[in-house]
Amino acid sequence: MAKIRAIMTRHEEKLFQTIKELGVATPDDISERLGISPDCAVVLCQDMVSQDILIKKGYYYEIVKIIN
Repeated sequence: MAKIRAIMTRHEEKLFQTIKELGVATPDDISERLGISPDCAVVLCQDMVSQDILIKKGYYYEIVKIIN
């Protein structure tokens, strides 16, 4: 995993920490922990996939890059 610096919103930071703690996470896992809807979790995850921070594996999301 490459280390990068990124500017993230508060929700993105919390999402990143949640996935970091769990290893991999589904939108349902994320929505329960962050108190957001699963649809919102999917949108946040897709945004982070487009930034090459997360990778989607089936229904799960996993971290590809470590953020400083």
